[in-house]
Amino acid sequence: MGKRNWYDMREFMEFVEKKGDLTHVSEEVDPEWEVNGITRIGLQEFAPAIVFDRIKGMDFPMVTNLLGADRRFYVGNEKRCPYHKSLSTTLQVRSPGQW
Repeated sequence: MGKRNWYDMREFMEFVEKKGDLTHVSEEVDPEWEVNGITRIGLQEFAPAIVFDRIKGMDFPMVTNLLGADRRFYVGNEKRCPYHKSLSTTLQVRSPGQW
């Protein structure tokens, strides 16, 4: 069973990254168009969570799609997940090159 009592979002992000379900976009992106477009595609494709490291005009990174897939939303709470059996057998984490 997974962990439920995360200290903060950074700890959860580290866990998700160790599972291979978080990707970083290191190129500078436009906050109005590129962040939205990439995030939308990621949500539609059940892609990994996305960290935008360099956003034009911003001094801090941004994470999107962190809970955008059932496999991340139900981490540590698998017994309540209505899809637990099928999630564990049918969903596979895809690398950024596959989405």
